[in-house]
Amino acid sequence: MVHVPFSDWTLGKSLGVDEAICGTEDERNRAMVGQLVKWVEELTAERKPYATALGASKFLWLTTYFGREVVDETAFQVVPLLPAPPGPILPSGLADTEWSIMDGITLGATMYYVREHRSADPTLHFHELVHIVQYRLLGIEKFLDIYVQEHTSRGYRANRLEQMAYSAEAAFNRGKTFKIAPILRHHLHQCGWI
Repeated sequence: MVHVPFSDWTLGKSLGVDEAICGTEDERNRAMVGQLVKWVEELTAERKPYATALGASKFLWLTTYFGREVVDETAFQVVPLLPAPPGPILPSGLADTEWSIMDGITLGATMYYVREHRSADPTLHFHELVHIVQYRLLGIEKFLDIYVQEHTSRGYRANRLEQMAYSAEAAFNRGKTFKIAPILRHHLHQCGWI
């Protein structure tokens, strides 16, 4: 097992978030997260029947890191452009994200999307599976709430959910073998999220 400490994570640029005209910040966040959850669930229901089951793909060996249950319950779809939530749902810091240049996105605890040009890259699949486990540990609503708050206040690279994924990805790329769930559980607990 490899312990992936927070101190190894790269910090990035913070993004601001526009204030809405009405409602408290908590009310706005709850409404936005509710809309995101609905969008993710609808998108997954629509697209999962056409996705590739990870356990039936050439990436079955990722069970070493993620376990058989996660791999068997996860599917991915290769797409020319990643699905992006409708802009009005998101605060400006996330709405301005360059969806067209991202290579992968995880939406929910069982589904992720990768762009065609990186669809054979095991590192990208590994990274997205880290987010699958985060969703599983936190639940969809809590994951999305934390992700949006982290992204809008800290920026993409300083978002602690992304830092966990990139840190684990770096250990994977160095040839380390480990089970990711206990490491993530530890870091999520350190952040006070579980």
